[in-house]
Amino acid sequence: ESLKSFVAIDMALSIAAGVPWQGQATHKGFVVYISAEGGAGIGKRVKAWLMTQGLDALDVDIAWLIESIPVSADSTQMIRLMDRLSDEIQRDPILIVVDTLARCFEGDENQQEDMNNFVAGIDLLRTTYRCAVLVVHHTRLDGDRERGNTAFRGAADTMIALKRTGDIVEVSCAKQKDDAHFETFS
Repeated sequence: ESLKSFVAIDMALSIAAGVPWQGQATHKGFVVYISAEGGAGIGKRVKAWLMTQGLDALDVDIAWLIESIPVSADSTQMIRLMDRLSDEIQRDPILIVVDTLARCFEGDENQQEDMNNFVAGIDLLRTTYRCAVLVVHHTRLDGDRERGNTAFRGAADTMIALKRTGDIVEVSCAKQKDDAHFETFS
């Protein structure tokens, strides 16, 4: 376990609270977190984060969805989520987290057509809300690269790689389109 979800939760809550993330300034805004994997334990993680930051749940502007949503441009469930954001919440997120690709994916992640459908769904979210979309994804067994078709890597603007050694998590830039790679930190 490389603590992918812990890092994603830390980033999402930092943005939702408007506090720095790992020493980097954030822009406070509304965040939607789709916790399709490990949703039952997310409450403990959030509570620990809030205690560490000295914040209350009301200090973070975040909505949690603890279920799988098939991400594709023609997904009925995703369109329903977008309708709820427009009709009920009436706010646009600045960040949407999809945790994990595997749980929000329809089809075979090794097939280019299926991965292109997933990317089209991510693009729909990104362009509709003019927001960032963070997708938590697993690596292959060798740990060298992410699983699945390379269309995902090709579509990504930034890819962050995590490597855990004991209690230390190394965060590095695996891909950065149109900007310099960030320095690796732990």
